[in-house]
Formats: sequence, structure tokens, C-alpha cells
Amino acid sequence: MQDLDAVAVPRVPRQARIELACLLRGDMVGISLDHHVIRPRVAGSVRVDEQTMRYGRCGRPVATGERRDDDAAGPGRPR
Repeated sequence: MQDLDAVAVPRVPRQARIELACLLRGDMVGISLDHHVIRPRVAGSVRVDEQTMRYGRCGRPVATGERRDDDAAGPGRPR
């Protein structure tokens, strides 16, 4: 009899990626990872002023867009 723990594949925690875009221009400015980490598309494209994310180019607020889960692609599928 095999021990199930010995053959189990370790699970990697899912990471939610949410695209961030400028409300006025519609430009993609970065990605939010699990609502904790902001990765700007280019340096200075996202800034935080008094709890509001703003586009570095025009100063307008940033809106959240499409949400993607890393786990949703599954093994062997393109991400």
C-alpha cells in the first residue's frame, strides 16, 4: 500500500493578478498581486496619494480591470 503523502504533488498557493488601468486614458499601468503588491508596468507609472492609486502620467485615478488567477491556466496551458 502506498502512502498518499509520498506521491502527492506539493500545492503552490494561487496568486490573483488584477490589471490596473487609468480611468481617463485606459492605459494599462500595472498589476496588483493579491491586493498587496503593486507592480508598475514602467517605473513611475503608478503612485499612491492618500490611499488612492493614480496614474503617474496624468494623475487620474487607476481602476481595477480583469482578474486572472495563476492557477486557472493549469499545467501545460499558456498563461
